[in-house]
Amino acid sequence: MNSLLVAPHNLFQLIEMSVTARPELLKAFHWHELASGKEAFVEDQILDEDTAHCLAGWIVSLTPNAARFERIRQDVDTYANEILVNSGRKPIPLAIFNGEEEDMLKVIRMRARAEEKEGKTCQTK
Repeated sequence: MNSLLVAPHNLFQLIEMSVTARPELLKAFHWHELASGKEAFVEDQILDEDTAHCLAGWIVSLTPNAARFERIRQDVDTYANEILVNSGRKPIPLAIFNGEEEDMLKVIRMRARAEEKEGKTCQTK
């Protein structure tokens, strides 16, 4: 891909590892939520290991350089899908991004299993 924004090859495995270890880090309706309950706005806050994310937020936070450019965008769900497409993946329906944690978790698990089948090994962040 010729985009600066290419997600790791094992993106969904990384997300699954994080939210399985700490389920409180998957939050519907919050792109990036600090432990204080406030929204994270700067790159350091977004990338902090204690920041919770929705599915779109996880995609952005685990993609190198993505958090740096996010705040110039108004459409974070579309931005996350652009990252997926630029990484050779199918986009996620916007209804999933705007759904409940359990719906997001189903997609995360399904895509993590697909990565495993493709032989993409899971490595830590």
